[in-house]
Amino acid sequence: MTKRRFEDGLLECTRCERMLPVGRFQRRASATAGAVNPAAYRSQCRECRKPVKAAQAARRRGRLIGSYKAVDVVTLYRMQGGRCASARCGRDLGVVGYHVDHVVPVSKGGTNRFGNLQLLCPRCNLTKGAKMPAGRGRAA
Repeated sequence: MTKRRFEDGLLECTRCERMLPVGRFQRRASATAGAVNPAAYRSQCRECRKPVKAAQAARRRGRLIGSYKAVDVVTLYRMQGGRCASARCGRDLGVVGYHVDHVVPVSKGGTNRFGNLQLLCPRCNLTKGAKMPAGRGRAA
């Protein structure tokens, strides 16, 4: 019965048990490109997966080592002379604003400890993203 409904463009959510259009389900990353079968989609609709994804993110944030406070940000600002920490920039953070950046990104195993933090202007931080600083990554 599921196959016939899938051919009609519908899937049943295993959590809320509603029949919904296929577009309301997330496609699996492991699915073969162009695969047209129910196994290519998650069993729960996007709305039912939101609380699951939120809980996963909370657990991931809870595993972070260390924390920083407002006084740490003020200390960084003074240590950097109110300038962007990027070697190529040096913009005045009092004018353009700042982002607290992790030198080694959290996604690459970095911590929230003071020694792993720097202040960057928004443009430099958004350009850097989750990249490792030069000389810190694996040898290629």
